[in-house]
Amino acid sequence: MTTRILVVAASALAFAIATTTVAAFARDPQLRSAPAPDLAVVVGPRVRHRQELAQLLLQLHDPDSPHYRQYLSTAEFDERFGPAYDDVAAIVSHLTEQGLSVSDVSPSGFLINAHGTIDAVERTFAVSVIKHEDSGHIVYAPDREPTLPAYLAATVTSVQSPENRTQLRANNTGPRIPSQESLPFTPGAIAQAYNLTPFYDAGLRGDGSRATTIAVATAFGFQLSDVREFWRTLGIERRPDLLEVIPVGGTATRTIDETTLDIEWAGAMAPGARVLAYVGADSYVSTFTSVYDRIVSENRAAVMTISWGLCERTMPRAYLDQSHAIFEKAAALGISVVAASGDSGAFDCGPDVLGVNYPASDPLVTAIGGTTLAVDDRGYRVGEQAWQGSGGGTSTLWQQPTWQTGLSGWRQSADVALNADPATGYYVVNNGTWWAYGGTSLGTPIWAALLALINQYRGQHTQPTIGAAGAALCDAALQPTAATVPFTDIVAGSNGHYTAGAGWDFPTGWGVPDAWTLAQSLATPATAHSVVGGSSIMSYLYPEPAATSGTVRVTLSARCSQTRGTVAVRGLSPGLYRLAIDDDPVIEFAVGASGRAHAPLNGVDPRGHQVTLIDISARVLFRGDFPFQAPPRVHMRARFDNPGRARGASGAVTYRSANGAEQFRATASGLPAGPYQLFAGTHQIATLVVLARADGATSGAVRFDSRNLSGQACPTPLRCQPLRLRHNGIVMLELTATKPGTGICPE
Repeated sequence: MTTRILVVAASALAFAIATTTVAAFARDPQLRSAPAPDLAVVVGPRVRHRQELAQLLLQLHDPDSPHYRQYLSTAEFDERFGPAYDDVAAIVSHLTEQGLSVSDVSPSGFLINAHGTIDAVERTFAVSVIKHEDSGHIVYAPDREPTLPAYLAATVTSVQSPENRTQLRANNTGPRIPSQESLPFTPGAIAQAYNLTPFYDAGLRGDGSRATTIAVATAFGFQLSDVREFWRTLGIERRPDLLEVIPVGGTATRTIDETTLDIEWAGAMAPGARVLAYVGADSYVSTFTSVYDRIVSENRAAVMTISWGLCERTMPRAYLDQSHAIFEKAAALGISVVAASGDSGAFDCGPDVLGVNYPASDPLVTAIGGTTLAVDDRGYRVGEQAWQGSGGGTSTLWQQPTWQTGLSGWRQSADVALNADPATGYYVVNNGTWWAYGGTSLGTPIWAALLALINQYRGQHTQPTIGAAGAALCDAALQPTAATVPFTDIVAGSNGHYTAGAGWDFPTGWGVPDAWTLAQSLATPATAHSVVGGSSIMSYLYPEPAATSGTVRVTLSARCSQTRGTVAVRGLSPGLYRLAIDDDPVIEFAVGASGRAHAPLNGVDPRGHQVTLIDISARVLFRGDFPFQAPPRVHMRARFDNPGRARGASGAVTYRSANGAEQFRATASGLPAGPYQLFAGTHQIATLVVLARADGATSGAVRFDSRNLSGQACPTPLRCQPLRLRHNGIVMLELTATKPGTGICPE
């Protein structure tokens, strides 16, 4: 028997909990003497050329890029970005040399499965494996994060195992007996409420092609008789060969309602689409990693639906990293991934603990939120509001994707929504019985079916699949016309913390679809670049060496799928320069005798990254952190106080900041001519020279400018600092107001 063990790069919180539990049980001699079966581990080799892959993923959704929706084949991805054969071979060699048995290397090279004794695991990953009891079961855990030799560490994304502690949960509310006063929705009723019937009227039901094939990523099995009864009773005509089951990690030993309802509803809403059920033998995180990898590697489906998840902060970091790498490949192959946002409202991580559900929080996944739908006696939609259980909030792990503009810098969900309230639930047949179910896991396979139908519609217009759908849905939401409004904006209700409102919101994203109108919008050629509804950010880079002259300005305009950037320089010496993002050069340009240059940054998004300007000798001349959103402009002015040592003397201080640049100016008049020392706090920062004019009046000024346009760079922060102008150690003028809202200290 092979026992599942946690050997992962876990989050600090999860690891602290784990080691505390381990310590409590490590002293039990009975547990230490229990038989020690083999343990299983999974190592994930790293993809190559990550910066190039990141740029490609941006270009795939940029309508002005020559790579726009030019998706790769599996072979092309593996050749350009897949783990290197030599890296995989080196990892396998190391594992076997340490006494582990490698049982499988996935066709993609993304996963290496191995198993061995506790001694072999401890030796291989430099951990101590400690047995402990958890809810009556003996489980295993390491006492620290695993490590590999330095020559291998750089080639590995993750080290994880099919462990027996972290399991994903199904995002449904469970069954209830249908109420005769409020009957659950049927596929026909949902099609009418969200305007899917025009697809069927036009003969668009799915055609069995890859573009309309739906892969259900799930755990545990289902009863085929339940699915067939659901479709037959509700009049869904489907060919038997359009449903296929692919076991992953062994054969499932039990059935579950989640797998059943996913298949029933995905197949019902796209009745001509092929449904591939990738069924994991269990719901451990490592099993789901294998499920994702199998779906993407086989590349038989253009849409993947995931109704499982867990609070992202409780997930092993290795699972998050490896899953994201697989979703990157899915995006490059043109596969749309949708996932349920969760059924615990804004508190996915526990009561009163704000948190979001993974994989819905992944930037490459479309998160499906939930609503409460109301229809009239004829089945027409008459009202809808956010469901209180709809997952949605701000990720603490994933940075904001490029198509989310003007937000906090972190990934925010949900993206879109559909009915999820169990009080207005859905029919499901499970174990031979008709039930009513709710939860975001119902809206997720329906959205998957809708994307499959949209892919078929796009195919009729000679357009490729949608692929990662976030940018396209954002574009559709922000570019409605008088004739096409693809989303119904949900402006009422909340998920227990966040309230639905006009435009995008946490519980419902852009809203619920008008399906046929959305298809038409997504089949319309993209319009010229515009920042309407997006953001425009300008930032100046700071001179790195103090003696550096010139100014460097980086500008970005972003709107969903489109970003346009420029770098403008002036005052630089003639020569060849490179602009780098996180130390990776992205463009090269020449500066002529004028000292000026202007170069495009198309296909590059610097938000949240460090940007540097490098000369031909690889010296860093300018550096700065490019913000996620434009910082607010600040303009303050305050007068110096005169302590009475120079009668009639006065002065002022002005401070401005905009676009990441700061400018400070201090002026003085009425002082005797000569040099004066300007202090910020206890530090002398400059010398202000007072000169006499022909009329006998005296004045002087000193200026700092981080753009280096004129004046030197400011050596220390000046906002909210006491400022004093001294002569021979005597304070002549001073500004001591440092409380917010006074002096040059903003509110």
